[in-house]
Amino acid sequence: MLLLLADGMKVPVAELPGQGPWTFLVLQPDPATPGPRFLTRFGRVVVPDLRGRPGWGAAPGEPGFPDLVDDLDQVRTRAGLGRPVLVGLDELAPLARRAAADQPWAWRALLLTPPADLAGLDLPALPLGDDPASAVEALLGRLGPGPGWAGIAPDAPPR
Repeated sequence: MLLLLADGMKVPVAELPGQGPWTFLVLQPDPATPGPRFLTRFGRVVVPDLRGRPGWGAAPGEPGFPDLVDDLDQVRTRAGLGRPVLVGLDELAPLARRAAADQPWAWRALLLTPPADLAGLDLPALPLGDDPASAVEALLGRLGPGPGWAGIAPDAPPR
């Protein structure tokens, strides 16, 4: 699917349907690769392709980096994701961390690949270590039975 952002650019977004009630917004360096398929056992996985966007490849302190944080929020809202679990992999972990720090109300939780700086965040966060599935289970266990009443996710698309 393609999402139209405020500046008129289209961002490709891949979605893997899942079995559980959770929604994961995954940031990975190469969105063309299948991504963390193990997450589909917990819910749907959405992977935006932000390559080529202003700020792509910028370090957290460099100009353009905040533009990517804004793009990420636009992807979340325009795709109708509600409050997904944000997942930052490899070199995109700092982007996910910055989005979680700047907009804690927008995300249910944060998962990052090591080394993960989780200090000072206002939302549940865990590093994805050697056993990422166990880290996800631990985090979701801390969040409760699911993101909605009776196991229905309010951020899931209409059925």
